[in-house]
Amino acid sequence: MHPIVKLFAETAAKTSEIVDLTWLDLDLDGQLVRFKKQTKIQARTLDLSNELTKILRLLKSNSKAERVFQTHYKESFTNVKVTRAINEFKGKSSFKKSWSPMDLRHSFAVNFLKEGNSVRELQKILGHNNVYDTKKLYGEVLSKPLFQDYKRTAI
Repeated sequence: MHPIVKLFAETAAKTSEIVDLTWLDLDLDGQLVRFKKQTKIQARTLDLSNELTKILRLLKSNSKAERVFQTHYKESFTNVKVTRAINEFKGKSSFKKSWSPMDLRHSFAVNFLKEGNSVRELQKILGHNNVYDTKKLYGEVLSKPLFQDYKRTAI
């Protein structure tokens, strides 16, 4: 589960994007992942960390499947199977708080904005069709007092 959770955290991908990911969508030499266009989500290419790239190389060397992630039984993941696997992963780990892959997406977005990055760049990363969707979901983060305090102390 570690590579899946890490990919969620690094790319803010949706569960369906992770499930649909094939080896052809990865450029491990260039450390890139390409997510295909989906309903309400634009196609996009995002960077991968050195650590995640190494993990994915190892996974690829042990895989003969078209899809990047498979269950323990060598079946393709579905959205439901990913959710179940993550819940099992959380149960076996030291995570005390409840979270879901969508929470990782939202955390990514909030932290991205807290670091001073633009809403337009966040729109591209998340794959939103237009910036208004991104502003509707995360625009309030920019105006919250906690965020303003964070910006003042970060300067």
